[in-house]
Amino acid sequence: MNTAHIMLFDLTNHAHFSMFVRCWLQTWNAIAYPASLTFVVTPYFMRTQRDLIALAEHAPNQSVRFVTPTQDEMKLLRAVEGDAARQKASFADVLREGSASAYGGVALWKLFTDYAERLNADLSVMCHIDHHLPVMMADVPSPRALAGIYFAPSFHYEALLGATYEPDMEARAAALRQKLVIARALQHSSLKRLFFVDPYVINFCKGFPNAHRIAYLTEPFVHTPSTDSQVRALRRSLGVEAGRRTLLIAGHLTPRKGVEILIEACDQLPRQTQHKVCLLLTGTIDATYQQRIDPLLDNLTRNGIQVIRRYEFIPDALFSTYFELADVVVALYRQHAGTSNICLLAAAAQRPLLCADYGAMGRTVRDYGLGLTVTVDNPTAVGDALMCLLTSAESPVDAARRLAYVRDHQPETFAQTFFDSLLTALSESRFQSAE
Repeated sequence: MNTAHIMLFDLTNHAHFSMFVRCWLQTWNAIAYPASLTFVVTPYFMRTQRDLIALAEHAPNQSVRFVTPTQDEMKLLRAVEGDAARQKASFADVLREGSASAYGGVALWKLFTDYAERLNADLSVMCHIDHHLPVMMADVPSPRALAGIYFAPSFHYEALLGATYEPDMEARAAALRQKLVIARALQHSSLKRLFFVDPYVINFCKGFPNAHRIAYLTEPFVHTPSTDSQVRALRRSLGVEAGRRTLLIAGHLTPRKGVEILIEACDQLPRQTQHKVCLLLTGTIDATYQQRIDPLLDNLTRNGIQVIRRYEFIPDALFSTYFELADVVVALYRQHAGTSNICLLAAAAQRPLLCADYGAMGRTVRDYGLGLTVTVDNPTAVGDALMCLLTSAESPVDAARRLAYVRDHQPETFAQTFFDSLLTALSESRFQSAE
């Protein structure tokens, strides 16, 4: 086939994106695909992911480049970003009238389609399409063939989780609304592929119109095993005290990460246990949330728990070492829809997870024996699970199932599935146009 040009667009700084780009580029550099790639990313991405920019320089035939929106374009996006009330109200308009003109996400969608035209892309990928399906369900035109990656479907959770999940009326209404949006978006005239990284949702999409456009992407991870000396060096640089068991919370720290429920549970631990615990928080944090949790963490310190705060961006190359340093990885996410790379990184490092029992994450931890799940609204239950993980001589991790989980999520599989699916879709589209 003729050389194709694919645009990959992401201005969200979503946690998954840099990992995806790394996997894509490593595979792209190893396989001579008959195509070229243009990534449209934020200035923040360009500043913090310099190793990925360097990796792209090794692409065959200089077939990969990165571009960023102008300052004026970024200002426009910031002006509409997070306008939840407006989006909720106009989303009702989309459902009622099929109009997306007032929907808050339409500004980003317009920028996406503008760049597709500007770059003359044969196929354009919205790398985090979740909030743009309402625009698609109204069939807002896209002058170019498009695809998207959907991260957080939750309409299937009542069937998936069974008796452990009892949604209220609002949650059931949201699930029905989400099914409608997906079903309608699949009928968009320019959509070629809708990717899901949730392995459980695929079976629940089989009855949708144009379900052949749906493809499953195994969420990837890149884990570079650390040497014992590297782990010891990180332990020394952080100042982890000897004899303490380390609880790790990693990633962008927000109220939804369950930090406060973990603090409350740690506060209830027996005093002799508290003197054997180190709580390590690593990742970026908003100033307002930091002001909220720092006094709570100070109180833990007074009770004898060592608290280490590394509030900064952690490069991918160092991220794996934090997981190997940890004794327990904590992921008490509140009402988190979709998967999380935290599960994969903990599994690759052979560290047990303490995870919320909700959603695809909770189901994954149970299915693959990756640790313990718990109801995050119950500090006593979280504390009991912590005691089990900190004091039990037996690990809750099932070694065989953990290994199978890691093997099923290799970066090469993810990237090859992605590129093969896109190029097949383009080939089919060109064949249909020629008829």
